[in-house]
Amino acid sequence: MVNDIKIVNKNNEKQVINEEFPQHVMENNFLLSVEPNLTDKIYFKGSMNQEITTHLILTNRDDYKQAFKVKCSKNETFKIKPSFGVLQHSEKTKITVTYIPTPNFENEIARHHFGIFHIPCSEGAHPLAIWETHYGPPQGSLRLKIEFQNSDS
Repeated sequence: MVNDIKIVNKNNEKQVINEEFPQHVMENNFLLSVEPNLTDKIYFKGSMNQEITTHLILTNRDDYKQAFKVKCSKNETFKIKPSFGVLQHSEKTKITVTYIPTPNFENEIARHHFGIFHIPCSEGAHPLAIWETHYGPPQGSLRLKIEFQNSDS
């Protein structure tokens, strides 16, 4: 069960209070919820020498429409669909992340991660155009390290 988040104004800045997430996530004002409940790692179940697919569900917990994007640090090893989009208040979307076996990836796995970013956006704007015209840091961000687990875990 997901705890409710509280949004408070402090020094005229919107801040999120949610005991479910560690402090580093809250410092980044991450206003989307992620299912399964991920706060620092994304898990792939299976052998690293076969293709593995996992799913994330993003939900907009903010009162405003949010554009999101999901990125990874090694595009030839991971495919993300959809990698960007727009979520209305309380809207959910399912993200499919597929691992594609890559030679020697197990030796460099500690260097790689996923990032989930979001910014507020206006009605009618195309999701990709929102990010192409955005300057500065995103409103919220979450960084997830990568971990593989045996399929029997």
